[in-house]
Amino acid sequence: MKDKSRPGDNTLAYYSLPVANDSPFAHYLHIRQHLPKTDGLEENDALPSNRTLFVAGLPYGQGEKQLAQICSAFGEVDAVHLSNVSSARVAHVVFEAPEGLKQIILSAKQGALVEVPVDIQAPRKKNSTGVRKWLTKHKSVRPDSQQLRQQLDDYVTQYEEEEKLKKEAEEAAAAAEANDGWTVVVSKKGRQKTTGGGIAVGAVAHAKTGTIAAKAEEKKSSRVSDDFYRFQRREANRNELLALREKFEEDKAKVAKLKASRKFRPY
Repeated sequence: MKDKSRPGDNTLAYYSLPVANDSPFAHYLHIRQHLPKTDGLEENDALPSNRTLFVAGLPYGQGEKQLAQICSAFGEVDAVHLSNVSSARVAHVVFEAPEGLKQIILSAKQGALVEVPVDIQAPRKKNSTGVRKWLTKHKSVRPDSQQLRQQLDDYVTQYEEEEKLKKEAEEAAAAAEANDGWTVVVSKKGRQKTTGGGIAVGAVAHAKTGTIAAKAEEKKSSRVSDDFYRFQRREANRNELLALREKFEEDKAKVAKLKASRKFRPY
């Protein structure tokens, strides 16, 4: 595919050479015959123009080895010179014979695809760039279904464990409040050792348990009485409030009546 040309001078024409590897997408190298500068001050001016190919649009990370093997499909390559300016991404390929230069330009004119073997692709670096970098970033923030399922399972397991601990803590607090902070001592089964007085140690547990139960029953009865008296006080306060309201309405009517009698004077 011809990109641009100057009328009457085909040596200045750029052509796009499609190059593909195992990817479904093709990359285009922009090539033309090398023309030396007339002043002869640049280093590339010493290159033979009839055997030198100027290449632009090199992919990031592609070096001399990869470019040489691409061009070797059209003829023996003598040397590859990459540009000293890294941002330019251009190179000069010198063929052994002028026929190699003619063949690669002819292939670009015809739009023929150049297949690149996998083993001569540009080495992939840890810090990917371009589309590969975007895909890596996209996949990192959007895990696949297997990873997502594992994350959800871990989250649900952690949530259930926290809920279980919370429920146990609430039950323990409720039990402690019901027992008024007392811990009931239960006697152990089996042989009970006795002290010098002959009283079994287990009997202390039974006696203490009975005392605690009696205190709990007494407190419960007292709580019921308090609730009953509280109800009576509430009723008394309500009745007192109603009486005050009735008295207020009566006083209000008296004041209105007095005001009316003062305004009306028959004499």
